[in-house]
Amino acid sequence: MEGTYRVQITTKRLQYDFTIRQKYTCIRGDSATGKTFLYRLLEMSRKGIVQVSCPAECLPASALGEDWSSWIQTTHDAILFFDDTEDFVTSAAFAEAAMHADNYFVFLSREPMERIPYSVRGVYAMKTSGAMHSLEPLYQEDHRPCQPNCIVTEGRISGTPFSPKFLDGKESARVTASGKSTLYKTMLSAAGKGEDVLVLADGGVLGSELDRLLSARDYMYPRMRLCLPESSGRLGLLDNVDFSRLYQDPPDGNQTAET
Repeated sequence: MEGTYRVQITTKRLQYDFTIRQKYTCIRGDSATGKTFLYRLLEMSRKGIVQVSCPAECLPASALGEDWSSWIQTTHDAILFFDDTEDFVTSAAFAEAAMHADNYFVFLSREPMERIPYSVRGVYAMKTSGAMHSLEPLYQEDHRPCQPNCIVTEGRISGTPFSPKFLDGKESARVTASGKSTLYKTMLSAAGKGEDVLVLADGGVLGSELDRLLSARDYMYPRMRLCLPESSGRLGLLDNVDFSRLYQDPPDGNQTAET
């Protein structure tokens, strides 16, 4: 299953209009933001009470029954919606089944999905304007100029073809986390030492860490900036970054965060 899918649901009082762009989407938000009602409308659509307009079938997880694993395997080219009541979505078995399924998955949850490798660009907040409900991305690319003297990278990028050429010969200015679970601690540690930090990490798998990364950035701004591309082709996001300070007063040697 590939491509983007526009989902439209209209009732007498409310309207939902949003686009699902990738395999995993997480719609966040506190209570009373419209997530639960969206799920209820999808359940009502199964009974013909509400009409859902979308090129792909939109199915709530309540249609699965007890044998969710078989249901996922035998359902194809559909958008599957899960709310906070489906505890099985946090299991390793579910993550494995989802990885091999040819469906899209939408999680209506207040909590991050730790086992699902979703992108920072797949995390949204429910936005309400009158009767209209739409989705707003939580991560916005920051194109304002910055001049870091320290770069924090997540281990997935370091030493791979994804590692940009401007880091060649500048190992003393790089602090490497030992995976996404230590990235938050590593970037705060670097900023706490007075460095102007650019965090360069693989945004394609950091969706579950986005809340913590954004809170650290907001707390340390303007001394900390995030650049979370999903591929080396998106490193043009760094066009407004001045790297001249990487040779000036770098951190004390190349460091790796402890696990």
